[in-house]
Amino acid sequence: MRIIKLRFVSILSMFVLLIPLVACSDRTGYSVSIKQARCEFAECYLDLDIRYPAKDRPEILITVDRIPVDAMDGVRTDDPKYSFKLESSGSHKIYVTLVKGKRFLTSPVSTDILVDTRIPETPSIIWRVSGGMLLIHLATQGNISYTAFKILVNSGIEKISTSPYFEIDIEKGRDYIIQGYTSRGVNQSEPGILDFLLNEDEAPKINTFIESPYSGGPIMLTLEDDWDRSSRLSVNAFAELSGIRFLYDGQRLIPESPLPQGEDAIVVKVMDSSGNCTEYWESFNIVKRTSESLPELYIEEGAVRNAKWAAQDGTTVLQKFGGGEWTTISTHDRDEKTTTIPRDSLSIEGDLYRLLVKSASEITLPSMPVFAKESFFKRFSTEVISSLLGMDALLVGENDYRLFGNIVVRENSIMKVESGSTLTIARGNTLLVSGVLDLEGRKDRIALNPGGSYGTLEVSNNGILIARNVDFNKTRIVVKNASVIAMDDCTLGAGLEIRGARTVQLYNCEIAGDILFDGVIDLYIHSSRTGSGKFVLSNSLSSTVSRSKIENDTVEIRNSRVSFLLGAVSSQNLKMHQLSRVSMTGLEISSEKLEVLEASSLSLEEIYSDGKFLLSARTLSRVSLNEELAGELELETDEKSVIATY
Repeated sequence: MRIIKLRFVSILSMFVLLIPLVACSDRTGYSVSIKQARCEFAECYLDLDIRYPAKDRPEILITVDRIPVDAMDGVRTDDPKYSFKLESSGSHKIYVTLVKGKRFLTSPVSTDILVDTRIPETPSIIWRVSGGMLLIHLATQGNISYTAFKILVNSGIEKISTSPYFEIDIEKGRDYIIQGYTSRGVNQSEPGILDFLLNEDEAPKINTFIESPYSGGPIMLTLEDDWDRSSRLSVNAFAELSGIRFLYDGQRLIPESPLPQGEDAIVVKVMDSSGNCTEYWESFNIVKRTSESLPELYIEEGAVRNAKWAAQDGTTVLQKFGGGEWTTISTHDRDEKTTTIPRDSLSIEGDLYRLLVKSASEITLPSMPVFAKESFFKRFSTEVISSLLGMDALLVGENDYRLFGNIVVRENSIMKVESGSTLTIARGNTLLVSGVLDLEGRKDRIALNPGGSYGTLEVSNNGILIARNVDFNKTRIVVKNASVIAMDDCTLGAGLEIRGARTVQLYNCEIAGDILFDGVIDLYIHSSRTGSGKFVLSNSLSSTVSRSKIENDTVEIRNSRVSFLLGAVSSQNLKMHQLSRVSMTGLEISSEKLEVLEASSLSLEEIYSDGKFLLSARTLSRVSLNEELAGELELETDEKSVIATY
């Protein structure tokens, strides 16, 4: 029994020795904890939380780098917000204990602090003048962190900031003395001093950004001058070979008339208010031809997710869709054809990817998007489906499916249909897609409503539709606020209605009936054909119609930016209005009347017409075309609009 008792006492003694490092209270009702401990230079600050019985306030014992051996071993105070000096740099451990008289009331609690007594460095003053402002950077070379930076201008103006960058209004020809300081807490460096006379006046600096491939649109222009703001600079720009002028809107250089295809150069002359002039020259190659073929993206699932692709020569960009935007994952040289998708671009809900190819010789449209998700699909092979049960569904190929009731593909779920399948949506019913509907008919075409049913396919609430080799027949397709709609080699017999989508891609499609695109941010139509009814495009930020035949009864474009590249437009009436910006290049036009209205613009280049039609520009609108084409057309304009020839 004696041996057992000794062992118990020994273990208890070890436990008591460990407790002071972590414990903060005992059975008497006293407790202490360290809310904050910090040091500025050699000055250290403690913020303590102490608890004690009423009218029995204890004292606080503070020791550095050692556990106190008795109640007098350290500094005693009754202030829970206590400051003290530590002159020794480096890491220290602070112990705090509640005491009364010669008794410990609590076990010690501890925390680590770092003391850095290095003297603040005198900064170097780096400066430049831009737009009549003196820009100052207080630069230091060491790895010391500073709590504040200060400048003193001519012993009068004082500015203090946590950032080392400052801006000061200045006057040309005046003498300035600048003093710069760094601070760490209450400690301030010796001043860096700059004494100079601001009487120099340099010529403006010019920088441009030209997209590749460049199709002749606006060129971004950045200007900088020491004394003049950009708005006060005089800008004159023109194309060297064609002589076409560029108009400057404060940010961009916009061609006054269409730039012809081929090589040319832009010449920019900028003059400031003092007469200093800078001339800038940069060559470019104008490309207005789209590639016939499109890049093809493949996604391989497994332990890792791999992307492979087939694409034309050029820089390849892999993108992912999320949060309503396409973001770049990686960029690859022309010889690279595969990559592993990083983990931060994977999600359990599944991911949508696409490929861009940037070439200096052709404009290439984005690849068809590919949706990838690692999922345990519920497989359907029965003829009748009345619900997907909110699960990821796989409709096995070569089967006929009848959808009864309103079937819902919910958010974060996918319905995938394999090749050779037919889907019939009962009359009056709707297949509602808020998740992803993937119709993969490349091996054998998929048919929707082949028997003539007029069921509805609705994609809404950020839903996604991907369809390859699908005959939609008389299916009514309605899109409301979707994310992405992409179709390749599809036929639509009941028109198409899209009201709100981030991206719409229609490749190699045939569409009969009324077509409405409203609120589509990015629209791509390639190698497709539309016929009969109305074609209406409104509120689109960027639309490209490539190598396609638009043969609707009427074509209307409202408040949109559209490029027609190659192909044909045949319509009784073409109307562009409400601030639309339209360019047509390499196009065959067959129409009775082409109207440009309500502050809209149209540029025509390499246009072929089967007969004479009326070209009308009214209500603050502008049309530009070559003289040869103008001689073939009947022109009409009001006093506030312009039809310019070149």
